[in-house]
Amino acid sequence: MTTGNVGGHGQTTRRLPPATTAPPTQQKGLLVPTDTSVVPGRGLSLISSATREETVTLVPGDWQLRAACRGADPAVFYSPDGERGSARVLREAKARQICRPCPVLAPCREHALAAGETYGVWGGLTEADRRKRTHRLRRGEPATRLDPFGPGGGRSSNVDSPRQLR
Repeated sequence: MTTGNVGGHGQTTRRLPPATTAPPTQQKGLLVPTDTSVVPGRGLSLISSATREETVTLVPGDWQLRAACRGADPAVFYSPDGERGSARVLREAKARQICRPCPVLAPCREHALAAGETYGVWGGLTEADRRKRTHRLRRGEPATRLDPFGPGGGRSSNVDSPRQLR
């Protein structure tokens, strides 16, 4: 998921000094830089509030710059506190609708799984999808069964079943 002129994903680099402009805004589990949160000469940065040490830096040309969610409202990808039931299912469906045709769906998904993203919809996978996927892969099940956009009309598994999101 990316926001505004900032692409929420990227390669992990060493910790950077804080930006001297507007402070980032809080989005469930992440500090999302504002458009002015650019470290001069260092690119755009994003600091995970989970570790507060990890810095993710965008280099022009990275896959994040081509993300379909670029400029989309982050509230579509991250659940507000206390969101449950049909409200969550509808919001996640809207996020997946944005993810499905994305030209960088695979690298986004790979990033989320490799980085252990715990919040939001990344690469078409919800928080619950990623937990289930990790659990199933540990049991030795094939990854193709777990793809919510795979063969079978986008329902190759029960990963994106509304019943399982509750």
